[in-house]
Amino acid sequence: MDEKEEKKEDVGKEVSATDSDDGNSSQAPTLIDEANAAAERLEAANREKQRLIMAEEQLEAKKVFSGRALAGLEKPTPISETDEEYTERFMKGEANPFEDAK
Repeated sequence: MDEKEEKKEDVGKEVSATDSDDGNSSQAPTLIDEANAAAERLEAANREKQRLIMAEEQLEAKKVFSGRALAGLEKPTPISETDEEYTERFMKGEANPFEDAK
């Protein structure tokens, strides 16, 4: 009986040895490997984006504190409308003479 038990144990050891062998290393990447690779690429992209955002914030701060942030920009000129255009807006109900007078 001892021989039969030993054979069963030997057979069990052989099966477990083949299961634990890294047979996946020669096969195509598994789904988990692909997900890990994608996660690494995403983390690298996030680090690069964070670096670019910080550089952009520093550049914007330099522009603001140097006094040149609004240099060269002109204020928009108000659009003046003719009396006929105002009358048309008033007749359509778009113009309010009480708010326009302010």
